[in-house]
This record gives sequence, structure tokens and C-alpha cells, in this order.
Amino acid sequence: MHRPPRLLRSSTTSGARAARVGMVAALAVGLAGCAGQPAPGVIAESRTDDSAPAQFRNREPLPSCGAYDLGQSGPLPADAVACMNDSAASGAELTVSSSTTDDDTVVTYYRTGPEIEGFQLFVDATRHRSGTGTWSEQSCVSDEFVWPLVCG
Repeated sequence: MHRPPRLLRSSTTSGARAARVGMVAALAVGLAGCAGQPAPGVIAESRTDDSAPAQFRNREPLPSCGAYDLGQSGPLPADAVACMNDSAASGAELTVSSSTTDDDTVVTYYRTGPEIEGFQLFVDATRHRSGTGTWSEQSCVSDEFVWPLVCG
């Protein structure tokens, strides 16, 4: 979760202070849209991880239903769920990073499409120190994407 920037007091002239206030305000507006977005670099690192299985590295690109950092128990936005349900015929990918109770990050890629029965999951647990520490792939045979998605 992003914290809004704080404006620190300084002894600069009022013109420089006004410029800094304007920059901080612009930054705050820009960061306001970051809620629910991944921590900087975590998903980018995962997407380019050399230890990822070949099936992940060579997967067919699909339109995105978004990328979200949910922390330990954050809700997934309803529009992301709707996107996955609406994209079964055309295909889509949703990326979710979440934190374990140990504050380790796990990144999961949920995929759907005409060539996929239900949902395909790629789970990057390489940052989960007390878990497997590896990548895995799962299939989830379901007609509907519900959150949280539980595959049996």
C-alpha cells in the first residue's frame, strides 16, 4: 500500500516552497491511482524471472484484467472478477501479488481463454521463504471466476 508523501518544513524561499508543494501535490494525485497496484518491481521481477517454468515464459500473451497487490487479505476489485468472467471466450490474464503471514510475497497469474479449461494458474512462490520457494502451475476447472479462487 502506498503512503501519501509528506511535505517537510524547510527554510527555503516561498517560491521554492511553492514549487515543492506543487510537485508534492502532483505526486499525491499520481499515487492516488496506485491503490491496489503491485509493490514497485515485484510483479515486474516475477514476469522476467529466469527460474520461471518454460510454460510460463513461453505462454501466449493475453489481454490484461489488471495487476493488483492485495496485501495479506485485501479484496480483489469487482471489475477484475468481472473481466475474468467476461473473457473466457476471448482470453485474459489477471496478476495478483499477495503477502503471506510472514510478509513474504507470492505472485499468481490467473489465465482464462478458449484454449484453457476453466482457469490456468501460474504461482510464483520464489519469495515465500517458509513455503516451497518455487514456481507451480495449476488448472482450476470451473465455469466462474470467484474470489478467492479455490481449486480442488
